[in-house]
Amino acid sequence: MKFTKVKLAGLLWAAVTVIVIGTLLLLDISRQRQALQLESRVLYEFAYENVLINEVILHNFVELVAADHTDIAAITRYSRALREHYPHLQRLQIYQRVDPDQQALHEQKMLGAGHSGYRVHPSDLVAAPSPAGFNGNAYSQAYPIIFVEPRDGVGRRMLGEDGYSIGFNQRALIQTSYHLSVFSTDHYLSLIHI
Repeated sequence: MKFTKVKLAGLLWAAVTVIVIGTLLLLDISRQRQALQLESRVLYEFAYENVLINEVILHNFVELVAADHTDIAAITRYSRALREHYPHLQRLQIYQRVDPDQQALHEQKMLGAGHSGYRVHPSDLVAAPSPAGFNGNAYSQAYPIIFVEPRDGVGRRMLGEDGYSIGFNQRALIQTSYHLSVFSTDHYLSLIHI
């Protein structure tokens, strides 16, 4: 009888221990879940805020360019100020649509504006397969970069680069042409322009 009571007490002790440990684990899991939800919410709000900031920056940049696209000094000042205040902006670019029959005239105009060696050319970044380039007439327009900030060595090489030759840009460039609004490109973060 005494052995049975000891055995019963041991089983009762083990059951109470398992229940306490299980309850503590469930409480800890619940706290971890709440902490993860809070961190996820904070991260989401941070990312959402940055996206909104980027959208406002982009729309303001477009408004400035639309107001007077020939005032390169003002566009450059604004671009530098933006990059100073928002260091996550690595580069600002302006594309211009050029039809094939206007390519030579466009290149002469850019050369006359002081962009030595300017020519419309396909991008070195081929982010996705796309049709044969501008000169192959596989598509009916090009979107060369006519302004880039910063205008460092990479920026100078980018002038004239056909944004339409990058598959990830094509949808946004077509939408921009038809809707006369701002559209973001598909992301291609893994590509580095050297």
